Amino acid sequence: MKVLSGYVISVFLLSCLVSLSFAGDLPSDYVRQGEKVLVTLEETINPRHTALVIVDVQNDFVYGKGKLSTPAGKTNPCEEILSPLNAFIEKCRKLGVPVLYTYTVHAGDLDLPPYKARMIRRQTAPVCMRGSKGAEFPDKLNKPLPNEPVVIKHGFDAFADGDLNTLLQNRGIKSIIFSGIDSAVCVDTTLRHGFHLGYYVVLAKDLSASPQPARQECAINLIGSQYGFVSTSKEIMQLWDKAK
Repeated sequence: MKVLSGYVISVFLLSCLVSLSFAGDLPSDYVRQGEKVLVTLEETINPRHTALVIVDVQNDFVYGKGKLSTPAGKTNPCEEILSPLNAFIEKCRKLGVPVLYTYTVHAGDLDLPPYKARMIRRQTAPVCMRGSKGAEFPDKLNKPLPNEPVVIKHGFDAFADGDLNTLLQNRGIKSIIFSGIDSAVCVDTTLRHGFHLGYYVVLAKDLSASPQPARQECAINLIGSQYGFVSTSKEIMQLWDKAK
């Protein structure tokens, strides 16, 4: 009887999943008359309404500090994104795609109590402390040009601090290509907020990284299934070249 009941439950659950998978027919008025919705990757990343946001590519993240440190003899995955990211930055500049950088700074008079509690539990100082070499952009990174904004932030979410939303709106941006570090923390948090603000979001997975491969994989899967596109810089540039 236990085997039979288990079988019945399994069939019931499977039938629920099947019914859910086929019950998603959109009502005819779901998209309003005249409303333009960007569905494909190609139309989403149109250079006329797309920006590149580079999240926290700073020395402490790229080369590791404390718990982010990479064991001797191994390369930090965060360092490996620098070369393709530089090439993509140059491509964006040539096409007139706005490039914006975020820049994390921590200090005792900047961090909120919950963040301080986090660091006390870890018994370690925050990364990217104000005035430190670790907070600076890496020498190997293409630095911001005078017309490329740097959004200062003190937590995970670049939209929560500074003027990122205003800067994007004033440039007529609909879609954001996200890159940077950490894919599962600051990149993910900022991307989610951007989605809820009404931006189309794309994660360039070869231009974003986490010190831990499992976290990178988790971020890629979650973003791709719930928020937007996960692509590569190569695919994006190929689509741009094709559209010329």
